[in-house]
Amino acid sequence: MTQSCFEAMSEAMSIRLEHRDETGKVSHAGLRKTQLAAAYAGAAHALHSQEAATIAMPTGTGKSAVMILVSALVKARRVLVIVASARLREELAEKFSEVDPFRRLEMLKSKIAPRVRRVYNRITDEAGWRALDEADVVVGLPQTLSPAYKGVCPPPSGFFDLALIDEGHHAPAETWRKLIEDLGPIPKILFSATPYRLDRRRMPGPIIHTYSARAAYKDGVFGKIVYHAVAPGEGETPDQAICRATLARFKDDRKKGLDHRYMVKASTRRRAQQLKELYEAEGARIAVVTSSYAKKTNDRAVERLRAGELDGLICVRMLGEGFDEPRLKIAALHDPDKSLPITLQFIGRFARTTEKNIGQASFLSVPEVTHVVDDLRALYRRDSIWNEIVASQADGAIIGEQAHEDYADRIRSTGRVAAREPLSEAFWEQLRPRQKADVFDCRGVQIDMSKMKTAFDRLYLHYALENEDTAILVTEKPGTPSWLVGDAIATESVHLHMAYYSKNCDLLFFHASADDVTLRDNCIRAVAGKSLPGVLFRDLARVFSGTKLLAPFNVGLRTRQYGDGAESYRSSAGRAAGDAFGAMEAVRYVRGHLAAKIDDDEILGMSESSKLWGGQNVSVQEFAKWCERLGAAIRSDSDPRGRRGYFGVPFVVPLREIPARVVAADWPLDVYSKPLTLVRVSEVSVASTRFQDSPDEVSSVPSPLSLLLDCAIEIASRPQPSDQMSLRIRWASGYTTVSYQPGARPVFRPTERKSGTGFVPTDQLLVRRGGNYEKFLDFINAQPPTLYSIDGAIIVGAEGTEPLAELPLVPSEETFVEKIWPATVDIRKERLSDEFPHRIESIQDEIARELIVDGFDVVFHDDGSGELADLITVRQIASEGLLQDTEITLWHAKYSGSDDPGRRLQDQYEVLGQAIKSGRRLTYSAVRAHIDRRHQKGGDHKFLAGDIDMMRLLLSGDAMQKYLYRIKVVQPGTSISKVSADIKQIVAAAAHLIEYGGLNRFEYIASP
Repeated sequence: MTQSCFEAMSEAMSIRLEHRDETGKVSHAGLRKTQLAAAYAGAAHALHSQEAATIAMPTGTGKSAVMILVSALVKARRVLVIVASARLREELAEKFSEVDPFRRLEMLKSKIAPRVRRVYNRITDEAGWRALDEADVVVGLPQTLSPAYKGVCPPPSGFFDLALIDEGHHAPAETWRKLIEDLGPIPKILFSATPYRLDRRRMPGPIIHTYSARAAYKDGVFGKIVYHAVAPGEGETPDQAICRATLARFKDDRKKGLDHRYMVKASTRRRAQQLKELYEAEGARIAVVTSSYAKKTNDRAVERLRAGELDGLICVRMLGEGFDEPRLKIAALHDPDKSLPITLQFIGRFARTTEKNIGQASFLSVPEVTHVVDDLRALYRRDSIWNEIVASQADGAIIGEQAHEDYADRIRSTGRVAAREPLSEAFWEQLRPRQKADVFDCRGVQIDMSKMKTAFDRLYLHYALENEDTAILVTEKPGTPSWLVGDAIATESVHLHMAYYSKNCDLLFFHASADDVTLRDNCIRAVAGKSLPGVLFRDLARVFSGTKLLAPFNVGLRTRQYGDGAESYRSSAGRAAGDAFGAMEAVRYVRGHLAAKIDDDEILGMSESSKLWGGQNVSVQEFAKWCERLGAAIRSDSDPRGRRGYFGVPFVVPLREIPARVVAADWPLDVYSKPLTLVRVSEVSVASTRFQDSPDEVSSVPSPLSLLLDCAIEIASRPQPSDQMSLRIRWASGYTTVSYQPGARPVFRPTERKSGTGFVPTDQLLVRRGGNYEKFLDFINAQPPTLYSIDGAIIVGAEGTEPLAELPLVPSEETFVEKIWPATVDIRKERLSDEFPHRIESIQDEIARELIVDGFDVVFHDDGSGELADLITVRQIASEGLLQDTEITLWHAKYSGSDDPGRRLQDQYEVLGQAIKSGRRLTYSAVRAHIDRRHQKGGDHKFLAGDIDMMRLLLSGDAMQKYLYRIKVVQPGTSISKVSADIKQIVAAAAHLIEYGGLNRFEYIASP
């Protein structure tokens, strides 16, 4: 058999490696290490496989030499070289014809050379191919070779035994794909500096060799590149500034003896003409090259540049792939490319170091370019170090593509796919889910992703894929437009549902293109066999740990108060959103959602409903990677707390233990806004745990006991940290008790029956709203009371806030107020005496007397079940000019129960708990409504000064009124001079909670 040209070349070649001295200069010419490694990798693949494979090499690292060497190593008979442009066709044909660089570097001394044929016209029949029989190398474009074009004939079987595809990232395009497929079972080696696509369509075959940009810089293949951020001067446009700086750089390089040229990037032909006029006005020798010009016109401009007749070129979508002019060292980026691959190729052409008298490459633009993709924004920041950034971006993209290939192989080998036409099994590669997911804790649960499709029985399935950690379903649901009554127009909505199971983190991430909580829950139950809890919000917040939090731009706080009367949520948006909240919010609120820019402008958000979201649509593999990264953060031991603004506000967390020093309990605000009545029956038979339509289900006649808001709710037992405690609900004629256990379900349960007067078991109690009834225990489990800790923790049902991180240990000097008590006052008596004001013998008597003497406009006696305070006072005080402020004060008194120190401490807890609880409802409107209702009830609730009309006038809420709020605790059994450290600490904590909760002043009145 006749020896082929490449077989003869292989035997005649003497390959040697390039050597560089300590300064980086080439001392012995030869092939670079990466060229030899790439050629051997390509040859090894071609000798053992007939599938496609990719060699990834940065622009300018000598892939034409690799193509020639691969052809020689495999002793190819006839090689097809596919290129992307006419310029590449000519350049590669010339390289093969001259066997460059092997003959130039004397690694091939024989005169043998391959016969190269260029294809300029479409080949329409087999005869056209047979006309190329004498060629060793055929070079052409898909436009002339691809059967995807009408009338083009594919090459005969066996006509080529090796295909080399330059700019191989085009391979997934239809014209390229059809050509490559129709070549039949021959080795196909793709070459690309950017072996990935923006549309994420896969390149055929694996990446068998890579040469990183970082290695190219280290080996001296690429030189230094410098970015110059050009700031326009006063009255100067960005174009004028870039032009001025570019020409100055060019002149400076020429003075240094550097043979540099410059390129000006323009986005359109019109822009190019504008820039040409601008540069020529400054004396520049410059021409425009654009794809809309004739080839001869563009070639002539390039020849003039190389001959030194021009100093620069203005390019519009030209001189990209395959263009080789090493003296281009200055780039004026008036209109930077928007995509990463094109930008990296462009930069690579300026970075090469293959000519004498050339220096570092310079890139000039205005800083902070925003219209490019996120991956490129880092390039255009002031003081950017381009060598590092370009190497990182280029190498990271290739590593990402290799990881994508590995992931795709795993899906293909382990995944089970069902696809309806026209969708293919690989349809998952086209999916771009938004970065958003509900996160579930699945520790201790067996996850079976194959079960997820059972949740979609009633929906039409277009596509389903599942493997051990991923489930993807695309469904269709019929419907009608939301703005249409009836079904005259039918619509179909198609949605993506995806679940990802992180085995490393024991977390399940669920994504859906449309929110449907019911369907989501069905999917979770399907794969887990039961409902799964979300992630604790405190743990979820760890996703921000270890990041550079650049800008929280949207944050929210949820009120610690529950019910219809409270502000339920508070949000802040904008650049300073994270700093919009102060110490007051740390008392009144708990953390809600957070959305921020982190690290390199990545968007990340979270909410307390166990949701995470980002700012991009990503591939399935990138979505899984995103979940794994966030999952690792969630499971870390990092501390998500902070010290200021949003980050100083506490979290709500599920409770297993009750915090120490719980001092008060209060009804949810719903009780204060609705007429709910506590009633008693001897036997209860309620068919549902919810309100009934009528009381017919109750077997005996209910007897009203009290309005629920007139029932005092108290701490019956104050345990040290434990998992259980008791609450007492007290009304005028009796009481009941309930057990509270936050780790149990339900959290409120009945206690043992008690003997003695007044006790009523909970199974004889109902809550009535109008004519409807509900079991009392069902009611408080659905609308749990709020518990307050002296440490700032607030507990509602099964969850609560953390104690405040920083509480004072001693009160301020203004907190304690001394009062000398008359000898006639018995400090062991608290309540107002029947003979007041004629007889002053109790603590309330003495306080009321002083208030009346001091001229308070309103003094209201409120002591008793459901009280807001023992005494409520209202008065007007002087303000600015002729205006007057209205001061509202709540007075809480406590008698001296015992000389025992432990008892005295319990007294403090009781009275301070009442003070903290009352601050929750201290607004002028709430006080007015409370006094109105208590006054109508009568009894001991009465005005000691002023009357109902005066109270209503002062608390009318007039726009000119300013209200000042005070809470005062009166405890004559405490001596300020002898007060213990324990009491000082809890008084200081109470003062802190009340005053930073938004009230103006807290005072503790005691004996000297």
